[in-house]
Amino acid sequence: MRKTALIIWGGVALAACAPLNTYYKPGATVAMVERQTTQCQVDALAQVPVMLQTVRTPPRFIPPRRVCRSDGRCTSRAGYFEPGQTYTVDPSADLRKRVETQCMADAGFAPVSIPQCPAGIATQNEQLRKRLDVDHAAQRLANFFHASTELMQVMARACGHHHLNQFTLGDLATFDREMTALAGVRYGGIG
Repeated sequence: MRKTALIIWGGVALAACAPLNTYYKPGATVAMVERQTTQCQVDALAQVPVMLQTVRTPPRFIPPRRVCRSDGRCTSRAGYFEPGQTYTVDPSADLRKRVETQCMADAGFAPVSIPQCPAGIATQNEQLRKRLDVDHAAQRLANFFHASTELMQVMARACGHHHLNQFTLGDLATFDREMTALAGVRYGGIG
């Protein structure tokens, strides 16, 4: 369990290295960019409304298999069924994003991608990797894990749980429709 949690948190930490996609216009402040982005998102939503569709994947049978170790001992694992998954998807999300991008372009903003890993954590560039101080980064990562664990414990208590392992999927909600489709977390927004 602890190893799984560390792997998940490591994945989250590396996901923070993903580029930030935003818009740029010479002379525009962050507030102006956010205001225009919100306006374009509202306009895109009005022009291309959300059309959620429920999709169900079929169940599948995993056949039995025999596993043998190097010392010659073998064990058999019985076959089993994996139930199908039910999730929702918005097929118009891509079109809505294109309408938003076009609205931003009409306002003079260009889409840009800002790299998040200048120290070279997620790169093969030798010069960038040399800039990473492993000891310092390890301490910062430990601090991040500690602070994140404390925040999760606060959230667990707020949900009426005494331990993190009592969390269930029902305790989670998201305002991001893509997260709903990808992770099966219930949608907490309007519409």
